[in-house]
Amino acid sequence: MTIFAFSEIRKKKLMPARYKIFASCVLAFIFLSASCSKDNFTGRGQTNWRSDPIVEADRLPSEESRKVLILYMAAHNNLSDYIRNNLDTLEHYYLPPKNRNADVVLVCSKFAGTNERYGEKNAPVIFQLSKNAAGQPVRDTLFIFPEGTPAVSSVTFRTALEFAHEHFPAASYGLLFSSHATGWLPVGYYNNTPTEGLSLSAPLQYRPEKPDDFPLLKSFGQENIRKNGRLTSYEMDLRKFAEAIPMHLDYIIADACLCGGVEIASELQGKTDYLLASQTEILADGIQYNTLLEHLFLKKEPDLKGICRDYCNFYAQKPSEMERSATISLIRCDKLERLQTICAELFEKYRGPIAALDAYAIQGFFTLNKHWFYDLKDILVHAGITAEETARLDVAISECVEYEAHTEQFLQRFPIRVNCGLSMYLPCQGNPVLNDYYRSLIWNRQTSLVR
Repeated sequence: MTIFAFSEIRKKKLMPARYKIFASCVLAFIFLSASCSKDNFTGRGQTNWRSDPIVEADRLPSEESRKVLILYMAAHNNLSDYIRNNLDTLEHYYLPPKNRNADVVLVCSKFAGTNERYGEKNAPVIFQLSKNAAGQPVRDTLFIFPEGTPAVSSVTFRTALEFAHEHFPAASYGLLFSSHATGWLPVGYYNNTPTEGLSLSAPLQYRPEKPDDFPLLKSFGQENIRKNGRLTSYEMDLRKFAEAIPMHLDYIIADACLCGGVEIASELQGKTDYLLASQTEILADGIQYNTLLEHLFLKKEPDLKGICRDYCNFYAQKPSEMERSATISLIRCDKLERLQTICAELFEKYRGPIAALDAYAIQGFFTLNKHWFYDLKDILVHAGITAEETARLDVAISECVEYEAHTEQFLQRFPIRVNCGLSMYLPCQGNPVLNDYYRSLIWNRQTSLVR
């Protein structure tokens, strides 16, 4: 074991700052039908939004070597200033030039106004980020969505990815998703937490996310809109998020809270090879954007472990003990089958002991009593699996978790004794509403954790 200002198990350990909730913007009343013209990149009812016309050579570089990174920044929420700062940081360090053979950075962003003004007419924008011949950062606007279009919407999300795939053919595509997130939970559950009668389709009335003494945290897609004096929060369902991805991604970086769960990794099988995510929350500063593009573009293969290490170093050196809080793992979504097979066997054999577990004895990854995220291996160890079964489980986990790191504690709320690199739901800490939703997830269909 290596001590890295925090403990390192087989990989390394880190901290929290954004509740990024697999943003489920269930806006039945908003329908996006933006058309993507190859030549003009127009939005619905709009003409060319670019100040200069697209040149064919800009769109058709070498498909054998070019890499494209799509940063999807759904920041029409209280993380807006933080994510805007992330973007500003990114453009002050390495950026690719804009030419036929260069790598491409595309940003789809929607930010709140100053002082967290959530105007209903704000719209997402797609732009290319590059450096000109003088080394200055340039933001070239390519596409503006119609007024009021939500970023936290599977339709908008898919449109942005299709735009990148159509107009920037490449050998490799990667995605960084930055927003709030609440792991695998149903839309709206985290902040509302009802025990019965939950509606999974209605917009949610905004509720505060944290006590005043907590640092701001992230989650997988949340958007706030103020309309007629009422602040409403929208999120995107995990299943719709996965279904909206139109092409294969080499990696997804979840700069959002609670996304390092086996449920999310399983839902992304067939969509991406790698998921870089945290088992706990992520503090609002997020990952390290100053070295992000160097890791992704300046090596033959994306250095995702390097991104994890930089994240660890940053939070391990924080002066405040509360901020020295982090978890991170690099998960192979294309290597989950062995784990799913052995877990299906163990869940069936130890169904009774799992149902009777003392949750306080198991490593959790949650705060504020949001008790739906526990360490997968620790659950089974406490259920009484044998040494031989533990060895088989370790092999399966090591096959799909290439890197794992965590600090010794989290936000001074709980110690982190162990982290196998994957969190999981503990049914005895759930309820019928969660169980019913959980049955629809790929992980449960493969393993029958919840019958």
